[in-house]
Amino acid sequence: MRTPTWKRKHLDTVIATAVKLILFSAGPVRLVLEEDLRNELPFIMSRISRAPVINPVRQLSSGISSPETLPAGEFERTNVHSPEKRFRFYYFDIRCRGELARFILGAAGVDYEDIRVNLASWPALKDDTPFKTLPVLDFNGVQLGQSMAIARYLATEFGLRGRTPYEQALADSVAEAADDVLASHLEFMFEERSSKKENMKRVFMESTLPDFLLYLDQFQKVYSEEYGYIVGSKLTYADLAVYSLLEQLMSATIIDMNYFSYYKYPTELRKRIMSNGKLMRYINNRPRTDF
Repeated sequence: MRTPTWKRKHLDTVIATAVKLILFSAGPVRLVLEEDLRNELPFIMSRISRAPVINPVRQLSSGISSPETLPAGEFERTNVHSPEKRFRFYYFDIRCRGELARFILGAAGVDYEDIRVNLASWPALKDDTPFKTLPVLDFNGVQLGQSMAIARYLATEFGLRGRTPYEQALADSVAEAADDVLASHLEFMFEERSSKKENMKRVFMESTLPDFLLYLDQFQKVYSEEYGYIVGSKLTYADLAVYSLLEQLMSATIIDMNYFSYYKYPTELRKRIMSNGKLMRYINNRPRTDF
């Protein structure tokens, strides 16, 4: 005898629900297919509630992360900020490769410890950091190294990465490009040989920087949906990466305020940043540094 249409639809719905639940279970689930599965859903839910969940970030005393089994129901949420997390950000008392992370935390309005390491104490701390470099982000006993990895993590944590995987990849591409330009700037800034330093600066000013800003104007036309943003319709960490770069160039007197007027996106971006109360609170109250 054929199953009535309403029961077939009901059966399809319940099976689909069961399959989705199974996919999120780390343990076996017995599924008994009967004509009416309504009585089986409580059984499925009870089995899943007992299934272990793996937390991939548990910091051991050796500094190496190892899997840890969490109690049932305690899922590790990657895209929503957990209020239990306490962030400590370690970097030198300069902006350079650490300011982007500070900008993200500032724009998110997060209460965190901004730990500025002086050069005298750095040798004693070096061996306890990932890759023996700064910056380092520490939260709940877990350490994360490398400036762009930290920036991506924080941007994801606080909704500043983009709405879709493609938008996130676009934001990543701009942030990485801004970091490349920043690296070029820092390279000639810390170059000791005067003749080489002047040549590097000339290439930077005549080619690297203007080419980058012209490209951003073109990029914004294609991928932006809102005034002052490089991707989509909201602030992303890509915008913060670009502004951090430009601000550092102004502090180093490489460019001045008039430089913004030559490019559409940087001009709009500056207005957006100036109207961001949370970020401006950080900018106005941070320690003053030369670079």
